[in-house]
Amino acid sequence: MGKKDDKIPVIRAADIRVQRKSPFRNKALSRNSIITYSAAVKGFDDFVKDIHADYNVVTIDQWLKKYRNPNTYNLKLQALKEYILKQYEDEPPEVKLKLVEALESIKRRKPQKAVMEDDYLPIEKVEELASLATPQTACFVLALFWTGCMVSELTNIKIIDCRANGKVSIRIRQGKGNKEREVYMSRALYDRIRDVFHGNEYLFETRKGTPYHRRNVSKTIAKEAWEKMGLDISAHTLRHSKAMYLKDVKKLSADRIAKALGHSSPLTTLQHYFHGTPTAEEQ
Repeated sequence: MGKKDDKIPVIRAADIRVQRKSPFRNKALSRNSIITYSAAVKGFDDFVKDIHADYNVVTIDQWLKKYRNPNTYNLKLQALKEYILKQYEDEPPEVKLKLVEALESIKRRKPQKAVMEDDYLPIEKVEELASLATPQTACFVLALFWTGCMVSELTNIKIIDCRANGKVSIRIRQGKGNKEREVYMSRALYDRIRDVFHGNEYLFETRKGTPYHRRNVSKTIAKEAWEKMGLDISAHTLRHSKAMYLKDVKKLSADRIAKALGHSSPLTTLQHYFHGTPTAEEQ
């Protein structure tokens, strides 16, 4: 299994379902992580079928080369490792050892931490995108920017989590690090969202009464941003945009931005948005 031309045992990913029993080795994965990993494994399975290839290290290498972003690359690689090792956890030790050696021959990439100029939009571009987008997409764009939420956080906001006075404060139940925090938006934006979505339980609610899926929100924003403005962005770009707005326009410190975004440590904020080595005072 250690050789590049050795096959990895065939993976049957097409029928993956997110069930109570996770199809991955790591038992601590959240439901969202299981969904993300499952999509990655199915993507590899589809790739192998499309090119009529074998399941082996070379094929995994070939598939992963499609992903330029180191963070995305590493996520896809980890998903495959977790899935394959889970499927063969009952095999003899010598078989599992060879399997691990084959998978470990595919090296992770150094994660990209610093957010560069192409990774965020100035507020003027955010507002322009919202003005050109459909009413629903415009609400998502503006809400993601002004709250600084991750997409999964935004789509899970419930009406009872919102307190509307002069401005609207929103309790985020599960931010990064599983810590609650408050985010804010204007009353005008909140009322606009309520008029467009008419949610009974969730702020952003489908006609079936369920929250929107984060992947669908991301795809819609990416599609309209490209069609309307020729922008190659993701929904997460708007979170980066809010952070840079707080840094460059509002001149907030790293620790205050960290609290707004739900970072577990200001060091994360410094690495992403304050390029260069942090000073002793900043640390």
